[in-house]
Amino acid sequence: MDKSWMFETNRLSKKYIDGVNSFLEFARSNVGGDMICCPCCDCLNTRVLKLEDVDIHLFAYGISQSYTNWINHCEAVRVEQSYGTIEELHEATITINDDDDDDDDDDDDDNDNEGFDIFELLEDVHSGSFVGANIVY
Repeated sequence: MDKSWMFETNRLSKKYIDGVNSFLEFARSNVGGDMICCPCCDCLNTRVLKLEDVDIHLFAYGISQSYTNWINHCEAVRVEQSYGTIEELHEATITINDDDDDDDDDDDDDNDNEGFDIFELLEDVHSGSFVGANIVY
C-alpha cells in the first residue's frame, strides 16, 4: 500500500485526502468496526475513536509519520533487517569467543570474585549486618 501521502505537508492536497480515505477503508476492513486507534500526531494510537473522529483528527493534526507499520490496524509486520544466516551468526559467536581467549586468565577469577561479593552483600543485607539494613521505609 502506498504510504507516501503520510509525508505530504499539504493536508488539503488530493494525495493526502485520498491517502486518508484509503487508510480509513483499510482500517475499517481489517479492524472490523467503526472504532479504531487514532494515529494522528495528537493521539499517537493511544485513543480509540470513531472512524469519523479519526478522519477529523488526521486532517486537524496530521498522521504520525513514524507510524509506518500499521500494526494497530492489523497490518502484517514487515521484517526489514537481515540478521544473516545461522552459519554467519555461529561464526560471529566463535570469533567473539576466540577474542575472549586472548585475554589474561586472571579475568575469569575476577568475575568469580565479583559474583561471590554480590552474594556476600546479599547475605549481609538479610542478616542485618549491612549498614542501613534495619532502616524501615
